[in-house]
Parts: sequence; structure tokens; C-alpha cells
Amino acid sequence: MICEICKKIFKTFSSLKKHVNKNHINITFEKYCLKYLIKDINEQYCELCGEKKRFIGKENLMYKQYCGICAKKSESFNQMPTGRRFTMLDCRLKELKKYLKSLCSNQEAPIL
Repeated sequence: MICEICKKIFKTFSSLKKHVNKNHINITFEKYCLKYLIKDINEQYCELCGEKKRFIGKENLMYKQYCGICAKKSESFNQMPTGRRFTMLDCRLKELKKYLKSLCSNQEAPIL
């Protein structure tokens, strides 16, 4: 591993993390990872709701899978019987379609 700021070489990811936290105090390790290590900036946001996820900062796992709220929902969702899950998802999809239709009907057509 190479520090992208000062080009110093490290054997492990944890030693790079310690180095950045100790020697480059103008940048947090999370911001360092976002700038130099993470290829997709959207990785920091929850796939389900778009909220920012908790930063973990491990070599193979930078962020939690979901934000705290969605993680709790997914735990209870995964414990539901399969048939009930599909019914719940189908209801949410119908609600979303109605909402999107109402948004589209309330907006004026753009002038080109």
C-alpha cells in the first residue's frame, strides 16, 4: 500500500490508516479513502434510501451495507415469511407508481 499524499510505502492497510490519521491531520481517513481508494463515490450512500452509511474503513469493507435505519428494516424484512415479503414489496411499488404519476401530472411540460 502506498500513501497517495506522501508516497510512503506500507505493508498493511491498517498501517496506512494509522499513518494517515497521525501524519496527515488535515484529512480524515474517510476523506482519504473517498479521494484515493474508493472508485465509486456512491458507495458511501445507502442503496435503499440514499442516506449516508457508517464508515468502517477496512480494506475490503469501507462502509456498512445499509444506513442504520435501513439495516434495522432489512433485518426485520429478512425475518418475514417469503410470501409476506413479496406482498409488502408489491404494495410499496404500487404506492411509488401512484406517487410518481401524481408528480408528473402536477408539473408543467418543459419549454424547449
